[in-house]
Amino acid sequence: MANEEQFALPRQGGWNCWRSEHVEEYIDLREADLRHVKLNRVNLGHADLRFTNFSKASLRGAHLS
Repeated sequence: MANEEQFALPRQGGWNCWRSEHVEEYIDLREADLRHVKLNRVNLGHADLRFTNFSKASLRGAHLS
């Protein structure tokens, strides 16, 4: 299940700033509900995204590997 603190960051728009300071930290977004969330240019690299719901989320330029 998603880490609640990490799960809140993409929704608040502070993800890339947090990610740049925590480059090696494991990111648990399993089963997160990110429907309709604007995630353009967000770095989700090295994140566990299994069963994450990205339905109608905006992912332009997002890093997902």
